[in-house]
Amino acid sequence: MNIENLKSEIVEANEAYRIGRPTMDDLAYDKLLEQYKELVSPEEYDSFARTLHEKSGKVKLPYLLGSLTKLKCQEPDAIAKFAARYAPDRLHVSAKVDGISACLIYKANKLVHAATRGDGEFGESLDDKIRFVKGVAPELPLPVKKDLAIRGELVILKKDFEDMDGTNPRNVCAGIMNRKWTSKEWNEYDLAKVTFIPYTVLGSEYTKAEQFQLLKDCGFDVAWHTVLQGYGYEQLRKDPAALADAMFKYATQDLPYEIDGVVISDTGYRNEDKYYPDAQAAVKTNTMVAETTLIDVSWEGPSKDGVIFPVAIFENVMLGGASVARATLNNLDYISGLKIKYGCRIRISKRGDIIPAVDAVVSTPPGARDIELPEECPCCGSKLIRDGVNLRCANPDCRAQKIYRIEHFIKKLGVMNASYKTLDNFGIDSYEKLLSFRPSPNKATEKKLAEELANKVFTKSPEDIFAALNIRDLGEKLQKKIIEFYGWKNVSDPDFGFGGGLPSGIGDITLAKFKEARLENLRVAGMFTKDVRYSWTESDAAPRRQAAAKGSICFTGALSIPRGQAAKLAEAAGFEVKNAVSKGLTYLVTPDPNSGSSKNEKAKKYGTTVIDEAAFMELVKINDDSIMDL
Repeated sequence: MNIENLKSEIVEANEAYRIGRPTMDDLAYDKLLEQYKELVSPEEYDSFARTLHEKSGKVKLPYLLGSLTKLKCQEPDAIAKFAARYAPDRLHVSAKVDGISACLIYKANKLVHAATRGDGEFGESLDDKIRFVKGVAPELPLPVKKDLAIRGELVILKKDFEDMDGTNPRNVCAGIMNRKWTSKEWNEYDLAKVTFIPYTVLGSEYTKAEQFQLLKDCGFDVAWHTVLQGYGYEQLRKDPAALADAMFKYATQDLPYEIDGVVISDTGYRNEDKYYPDAQAAVKTNTMVAETTLIDVSWEGPSKDGVIFPVAIFENVMLGGASVARATLNNLDYISGLKIKYGCRIRISKRGDIIPAVDAVVSTPPGARDIELPEECPCCGSKLIRDGVNLRCANPDCRAQKIYRIEHFIKKLGVMNASYKTLDNFGIDSYEKLLSFRPSPNKATEKKLAEELANKVFTKSPEDIFAALNIRDLGEKLQKKIIEFYGWKNVSDPDFGFGGGLPSGIGDITLAKFKEARLENLRVAGMFTKDVRYSWTESDAAPRRQAAAKGSICFTGALSIPRGQAAKLAEAAGFEVKNAVSKGLTYLVTPDPNSGSSKNEKAKKYGTTVIDEAAFMELVKINDDSIMDL
């Protein structure tokens, strides 16, 4: 992701949060800010942060309201290590309340200000709203006048949320707290549904145990908490799995408000003036896993190969800070293996932290019905057949399949602005219609597609065009492996007999599929190479061969020259420029190879050579005059 895209994502997330429709959780937002901070100078970051604050109408907080290092119940050794180092005798455990973090400021026992946590340094003022929130006293009943800054969470209690609309209490709470008084969007009745749950007295004057006692003395209903100590705690510390299990039970207990983990420290812990404290941590359950109830199964497709996919429809759950109501069920064997039925309780997870999937059936109600299988293709109405683990539409003229094949083809060649819907709207349901497509002069989307076809399809080699065409169950990599083994000159010859053995890792069945589709795909590829717009020549292959020979380069962080200029230097020297760190990357160019940044660590993990700008200049061997020319 480039810097401008990253800035846009941060701004959009910030604005979404302020209007009560967050697109990500606090941890994900903090990571974006850290990533941006790594890429730019301190001055540029401070300027950007100030802009965010000004847009949000934020105020300076009296103390740093940081975040916590996250430990996972699934990693018991890390929890045990933390406990042994920072809480060897007593472990204070409190609920990690899932709400909107806020700070109350009392002067001589009187409430004078309130603000959201914001980014830890600046928060949005709540002075006009806080007096209506439950659990907030305008004056503390302490016999001694004190100045206190109290941190807690603004939440909607479960009992109050029952009659409210919304996907989850936290999002509804954010929506209420972020409404503007000037636009008459909020009122005291909505705010009265919000409750403040405190858990910290800011500053380092009080220990963790003293903070909770002081909050109780002030009359607050504090966050749930307990202390583990003595022989029982000693035994837990010796058994990491048992300690992690105890944390899991605390983190999943039923409380009047939503929680997303627990906070642990020693009872004698005093607040640290750090964004990520050393001696206090959060223990989280897997936020990428949730339980819900199956409502229905939607059969979607067909795909470019005619497959009809089962998709579970269920009651909304939050996974990784996002609301999810659909997940893949993969195929027929997967459904039967899970023994999934309508109305059963299911467990959902995000595979690779991205794709929601149904993992297991937790429970099945009595009399639950089996999942009904469709009999006809939803597009063409043809009878579906069972093909291995899938249902498939076997009609070769099914319009949906044909459009998906075209979408797959042009995307493989770099055309990214033409979805199935776009092609459908333009009436492009065959390769012949794709070639005959001409844009209307006053239609911007049509002109955009025509430009991309000219620049990204008609500029590709015959081999690349052929390899981008669909062959059922064969990806582009397998196709190119076959082409490389036999040679493009032979593969493109209709009379070639494929003698001389098989490529490594390619069996007879795979090769048979390739041979079956080859002649038709050569015909289609020939339609593109014979088109008057086709502009590729053999000399165009030289830069790619040179880049492949020298390797690839990715840039991160601020350089003394613009990133685009550095990329041109690399390409001029014969390197392929990559946008991200991945396996096979040759060099990562960074201002500080020893910074320990996420990209640096990822590069080292993959065996990529990490170099600074001076080493890069030496590598490309370009002089100052050449730089100016570029």
